[in-house]
Amino acid sequence: MKPVPPLLTAACVLFWGLQADLLLFAVPLAVALEAPRWIQARFALRTAPLARTFDFCLLGSMVLAGYLITTGSPTQGIALALQWLPMMLAPFVLGQGWRETDGIDLKALWSVRQRREPPPARPYTIDFRWLYLPICLVAASAANQRGMLFFATLTLLGAWALLAARDRSRPLLLWAVLVAVATGLGYAGQLGLHRLQGVLFELAFSFDPSDTWSTDPYRSHTALGHIGTLKFSDAIELRVRPAPGQDVPGLLHRATYDRFGVATWFAKEAPLEPLATPRENGRWRLEPDLPTDQRVTIETRLEGQRTVLAVPGGTTSLDGLNAKGMSRNRFGVLEVAPGEAGLVDFTASYRPGFAPPSAAPTPADLEVPDRLRPLLDRYRTTLGLGELSPAEVARRVERWFGTEFGYSLYQEGDPMGRDALEAFLDTTRAGHCEYFATATVLLLRAAGIPARYVTGYAVTEWSGFEQAYLVRRRHAHAWTTAFVDGRWITLDTTPSTWAVTEQAEASAWQPFADAWNWLSYRYQRWRQQSADDALSPAWLLVLLPPLVLLGWRLRRALRRPGDTAAADEGDLAATTAGADSPFYRLEQALGQRVASREIGESPERWATRLGERLADAELDRRLAGIVRLHYGYRFDPAGESAALRRELEAEVNAWLVSFDRTGRTAS
Repeated sequence: MKPVPPLLTAACVLFWGLQADLLLFAVPLAVALEAPRWIQARFALRTAPLARTFDFCLLGSMVLAGYLITTGSPTQGIALALQWLPMMLAPFVLGQGWRETDGIDLKALWSVRQRREPPPARPYTIDFRWLYLPICLVAASAANQRGMLFFATLTLLGAWALLAARDRSRPLLLWAVLVAVATGLGYAGQLGLHRLQGVLFELAFSFDPSDTWSTDPYRSHTALGHIGTLKFSDAIELRVRPAPGQDVPGLLHRATYDRFGVATWFAKEAPLEPLATPRENGRWRLEPDLPTDQRVTIETRLEGQRTVLAVPGGTTSLDGLNAKGMSRNRFGVLEVAPGEAGLVDFTASYRPGFAPPSAAPTPADLEVPDRLRPLLDRYRTTLGLGELSPAEVARRVERWFGTEFGYSLYQEGDPMGRDALEAFLDTTRAGHCEYFATATVLLLRAAGIPARYVTGYAVTEWSGFEQAYLVRRRHAHAWTTAFVDGRWITLDTTPSTWAVTEQAEASAWQPFADAWNWLSYRYQRWRQQSADDALSPAWLLVLLPPLVLLGWRLRRALRRPGDTAAADEGDLAATTAGADSPFYRLEQALGQRVASREIGESPERWATRLGERLADAELDRRLAGIVRLHYGYRFDPAGESAALRRELEAEVNAWLVSFDRTGRTAS
């Protein structure tokens, strides 16, 4: 295998560090990887310890990936694991670069050593740095730093590696044309993938339309019109603990919307603005002069970006929430400013039924899409809503949906091609919460009652093991808030059986996933609580002895080039019987001058093929005898024989002298 060109490895490592914002690690790593080209000192690292290093790196990478995926967002966890992969594999790559011999015996790789086949008669070496280069580029790509500079640098590094590995017998112009074509196809492909990502993002709403883990306070996509069965996640989003002696709030509010489009709700003229009163003594005061007597503790996760909180309706203050800042809009939506990611728990004080003065009704709360006006007027007349008071209208609408409709996660296509809400009200009379909430809001508006669409969570599942209510992603819910008799009231017209229906669809693996989630949750809580002591002098005292021992062992292994030139040969002989056979020296000499032995080709078959090219029958006969001696030394069940090895050594030396003297091969 051709050697990696000078500075190419360092360039890829620095590119990774720049893209992943890890230059603090990338710069010294790049220097350490290139330094062996100019420093002659080497470490006597044999195959066995190098193999253990590879196992350690591989296991560490898997543990890190598992931790990042299970303790945070799976998508971000995978991206972070990829970004750290060059650092996790660095010890193994450095071990190759600083050892005395070039290349790494293939059996040093864990997957190869696990095969149950007999070891090869001769070692197959690879240069792992050729594999390390694409690993660095993939890790750089995981940082998702888009732009022409990224693509151009990636192309140049790839072309640099291909130029070094190209077949010199082919024209350079042909190579350049192929690289240019591949670059053009790659650029077009990444544009196509970017567009495909947008399409898949939109399709994702059909599988989990609530998008519960990234609520947008200005827009809420729904699954109205979706055909098929909705699929929801059992992942735990929140843990809710009411104050002693108090009831748990049945609904946690996240966002409110006042205008309806085509299967999408919007919040117009409702910008998020920083709170007028900053945090004082660990408390965020939303309504400073309003006393409250209801409290609930909520445990959730912040992802280091803007996060919309899930809190009870009528929340007046938050205690214990360590955030850099907080914003609120006129609907009472609370958004935490970007900060450090991690678990948080806070106590929300609230007054059920309270709404901030800024939430007063506006003309937008009575708007009905023109395409739905005839449908809604028909049902307003059918139900007799025009002759009732607002409170009676709300009760009748709630009773109508509760008795005439059912809950379903499956939706059929409408053969008439009608609007999704028209099919829901006229034909199917079954759907999920977004159908009920949307239809309720619009029907109330058609009856002259201001109403809004609300999203959040339903709190229904008690865990006796954790002594808390567990809120999963599939507990994401939508309901209605209506302005009746001078105040906002909550109307949840979705049949109460919806939680039971979704629980029946839960995965059979849910208990195991819950157990793993709880272990990850407890571990991260412990990790956060002990973070302040992570760099204490006590920790340094614990780490100092193994660091000193490692340095002493490395100092003993440091040798000048040539001091232990046969280190790997001895290591190979210790692990593979007959691996030091002199036959391999003859094979190497003839492979360079006549014909090399193919991978998988037996020595006997190779000798027969070689004999056809030798112009000397005596050399052919003696070569066959050498092969028989090699078989006896290599595969004799009684073990290796020193006398047999000396005989084989003498025959090989004599044969090579005769071959050098004649030097004849068939044309």
